[in-house]
Amino acid sequence: TIIEDNCFIGARSEVVEGCIVREGSVLGMGVFIGQSTKIVDRATGEVFYGEVPPNSVVVAGSMPGKNFPNNEPGPSLYC
Repeated sequence: TIIEDNCFIGARSEVVEGCIVREGSVLGMGVFIGQSTKIVDRATGEVFYGEVPPNSVVVAGSMPGKNFPNNEPGPSLYC
């Protein structure tokens, strides 16, 4: 695990083995960063795994689930 300079890691957050938090990033309270955690850039839609880009603000969130066969919305997935 590498946490570069000028980062803030919120209370009860976890960054596990092999992950990198780049310089100037902020992790909100309770954020978990693992090798398979999706980190989505809201501006571009780009997805990162295991690495927080420089000067990012990361908060816990959820992804919309897939629709059921009857086209009803499925449950959201916590990420």
